[in-house]
Amino acid sequence: MVKLELLYSERNGADFDYRRARLDLMPECPIGPPEWRRAIDVYRELAHQGGAHQRRVGHQDLLIAAAAESAGVELLHYDENFERIAAVTGQPMRWLAPRGSL
Repeated sequence: MVKLELLYSERNGADFDYRRARLDLMPECPIGPPEWRRAIDVYRELAHQGGAHQRRVGHQDLLIAAAAESAGVELLHYDENFERIAAVTGQPMRWLAPRGSL
């Protein structure tokens, strides 16, 4: 999911190939049945907060967070949705750059 998110903004095939080769160096955080269950559990917790909180968080963000949590890695992000997820999970996350700076 992370690789797809990061490759989305590439403008052409050469840029895509360059970024993909760099991303292939990243460690893998698999998304299997346990991560899907965790993503849905967190989604449920957000729904129970009221105010349709679950609708503010993308499905891909839930899966990425679940995979990072399962792998025991800190999630580096630039998306406030991950802060909403961390409020439920308590997992380590930090902003890539100060919010609103990019």
